[in-house]
Amino acid sequence: MSAFGFWRRWKERRRERKQLLHVRDLASGWRLLERMFMTGMLTFDEKANRLFIAQPFAVMMMAGGADGWVNSVRNIYLYTYWRRSREAWEAFLRQEELAAVRKAVREAGQVRLSSDDIARIKRARRWEVSVSDMKAPAVNPFEFFIIPDSTAGVQEPVAVGYYNPSDGEMEIAAWQDVKPYLRQH
Repeated sequence: MSAFGFWRRWKERRRERKQLLHVRDLASGWRLLERMFMTGMLTFDEKANRLFIAQPFAVMMMAGGADGWVNSVRNIYLYTYWRRSREAWEAFLRQEELAAVRKAVREAGQVRLSSDDIARIKRARRWEVSVSDMKAPAVNPFEFFIIPDSTAGVQEPVAVGYYNPSDGEMEIAAWQDVKPYLRQH
């Protein structure tokens, strides 16, 4: 065994370990965001395209400074976009499978397809479909609101903001500064 072979294998293992640690960090970040959505610390309203962040979680995000805050909001958006894309992909696959089964039923005529035949047709169509066939969800700018973590009556937001994921532009202002302008219009 040569020394060169030893160092080459050592560098490869080190590179693989770094990649594994990177993937583990990404998974733990996704897991944290999933937990925040499940507990209600984060809520994304798809129809209004608004993100609601509970104040304690926002304070934790802001502890990393301005860059930490921007990265946190970007990561939250990426997570919600990934979730929307996954849901759109599953809906697209179901639609394609249904179309393939209907076509097979029409072609079969009077012959009734068994559940195994239907499952085989669905599997075959699933393998034929490419991600490029699906229209990806749009990347839209969104508003975000930092809301107090309290259950006492009607609460006003602490801060409001705007984030455009396309160019990374972000604006944020205290609610008390914005509120007088909203009443004028």
